Amino acid sequence: AESVSRASRTKKSVTNFWFYEDAKKETKSLSSLSEAIEDPEVIPLFKTYLKALYQDENIFFLCDARNFEKGIKEDGQKLDSEAISQEGWRIFDLYIKLDADMSVDPTERERRKIRQVLSSDEPQKAFEPVLSRIHELVEEQFSEYKESKFYKRISRSRGPIDERELSQKLEQGEVKGSAMVWKDGTKIDLWKKAGAVPVFKDALFDKEHNGELTPEETRFIFNWIVSSKDGVLDLAAEGVSSPMQSLRNVSYRVFLLVMRATMGYDDA
Repeated sequence: AESVSRASRTKKSVTNFWFYEDAKKETKSLSSLSEAIEDPEVIPLFKTYLKALYQDENIFFLCDARNFEKGIKEDGQKLDSEAISQEGWRIFDLYIKLDADMSVDPTERERRKIRQVLSSDEPQKAFEPVLSRIHELVEEQFSEYKESKFYKRISRSRGPIDERELSQKLEQGEVKGSAMVWKDGTKIDLWKKAGAVPVFKDALFDKEHNGELTPEETRFIFNWIVSSKDGVLDLAAEGVSSPMQSLRNVSYRVFLLVMRATMGYDDA
């Protein structure tokens, strides 16, 4: 099947990342667009590329319309006559109608023709007026994708993986701080080393220091405790529930240092 459901495109997205460590890993050779659409490993990466460029409406329409033409669902199951009608109008509403969310910019003449065929006895031919034009546009996009640095990077990458899981892998040493990371949906050339990405710095720090305070942290926090006197625990208590990760981490470290001092390890 060649589609992603409308619900999966409109629901709130999770922040995902892609990463690779071996820059010399061989990449898969891409052939034609028609073969790529049928390849469950290739087409999701191509859609990810187009999504980052805000140009993904054409490939989604092409996949949806091809499935509709074949009379199948995205999972490959056959559509009955009632379901075919419903699917046809779903595609029309999403891509064809005036001000559609993912418009493929049909002409008014094409729009009227599609509406007419959808109401006929052979609705599966409804999108023929725009399919050839959209296929040509996607062919051009696919040719650019095959030659792009982005393809070479993402094709050797692991993902998508959410921020929390990747942080855990970095902290546990499963992924190195030198791994190249890309945040889904950002500019296609924004690949950075994991150690240079702010959201992963704490995980890498904890791995390097095994959760212990550095001498610099210890001196800074100890001086802060002394100057704050009795108010430090109140401040730290507020800090651990802060939406800012860096403030939460510092507050946890404050509590750790206070516990050490309480147990007699106050030689900071």
